[in-house]
Amino acid sequence: MQQPPILVVGSLAFDVIFSIPHDFRQSVPLEDGQIRSFNATYVANEKDEFPGGTAGNIAAWLGTIEVGCSLFSAWGEDLKVKGYQERLEQVGAQLR
Repeated sequence: MQQPPILVVGSLAFDVIFSIPHDFRQSVPLEDGQIRSFNATYVANEKDEFPGGTAGNIAAWLGTIEVGCSLFSAWGEDLKVKGYQERLEQVGAQLR
């Protein structure tokens, strides 16, 4: 029996992960077990980008179980430039 086509609708994005040079928990000032003031400004020492987005993650997972899909989303040139479009197509996703 033929697999029915799967339509995946959602976002295509790049997840950006920043690293800070120390343990984040040390940056939260506690007084009597309560956070009294909190400065959420940090200097990152490293930045990584990973392909992501809800639709992209689902399409990639479907590819791991060898099920192709049509992926309906909006995206920019960076998808092709950074190789994400090619990776999705290699796992059987058709971008629409």
